[in-house]
Amino acid sequence: MDYTKPLKAQTNTTCEYCGTDVPQKLGAGRLRRFCTPWHGTLQRRRLRALGWM
Repeated sequence: MDYTKPLKAQTNTTCEYCGTDVPQKLGAGRLRRFCTPWHGTLQRRRLRALGWM
């Protein structure tokens, strides 16, 4: 871990819906969890149907 760079730039995340790598934008804000907004909608819908949300 390099403490001279932002943590967001060093984080490797994968889409929770399809498993592809999600590119992160530098700057303020939270980490992206899904590659497209539609995948986020589908994942939340799936979890609701299974009773998790």
